[in-house]
Amino acid sequence: MGLSHNTAPVDVRESHAFPAHKMGEALIALRDYGAVKEALMLQTCGRLEIYAELEDYEEGVSQIRQFLGNFRHGGVEDMDSYMYTLLGSQAIDHLFRVSTGLDSMLIGEAEILAQVKDAFIQGQRAQSLGKTLHALFREAINAGKSARTQTDIGGQSVSIATAAVNFAIAHVGDLRGTSVVVVGAGKMGSLVARRLKAEGCREIRVLNRADMHDIVPAVANADIVVTSTGAQTFVLTMENVAAPLPNPPNSQ
Repeated sequence: MGLSHNTAPVDVRESHAFPAHKMGEALIALRDYGAVKEALMLQTCGRLEIYAELEDYEEGVSQIRQFLGNFRHGGVEDMDSYMYTLLGSQAIDHLFRVSTGLDSMLIGEAEILAQVKDAFIQGQRAQSLGKTLHALFREAINAGKSARTQTDIGGQSVSIATAAVNFAIAHVGDLRGTSVVVVGAGKMGSLVARRLKAEGCREIRVLNRADMHDIVPAVANADIVVTSTGAQTFVLTMENVAAPLPNPPNSQ
């Protein structure tokens, strides 16, 4: 069961994301439901998916929904129109598409295989895996490795970070000598900063959560702004982007 960039807008995905530091706790809670024999959770910026081996389909799906509501202390009714449920070979095919980068927002996205591996490790640590999911994810990880070594899917080293830099190059041109602000000091923000440095940017400023009060003056002095945060609301708005501009755009 899950939702992804294919079925849900970013605000819905973000509102149902599990904090990374609570993933182990969540898996321990999930494995204790009677109809759930094994379980693993895969969460990325583009998806939240629960892979499970169930004693009974109807009861198991009901208990997973109950888990989502109980663990997050809130209803999941708004997820109904965004979630998908895949059974048997459909679920297997889907996982292989995910691990090989075929179901990513950017085909061949470089980070997805590492995220599948991390989900597998989290499941092992929480002891929520049994023989079925252990074997399934080992094969999916192997398939992801083969796809990257035996095909050209990873030839462009595609990632969200790469896409952001390429977008900047396409619209600005040569990035040498430019000033950049990266909002967000997490993994993706760090990748963007490294790529921009390699492109010769003159100045790169990274704002973390504690620096958000400086966002308006920082934007005012930047040629390029890239955001990558886990915030539940918009970090950049029309107001704080337009404020430092000499001729701010209207609401259109």
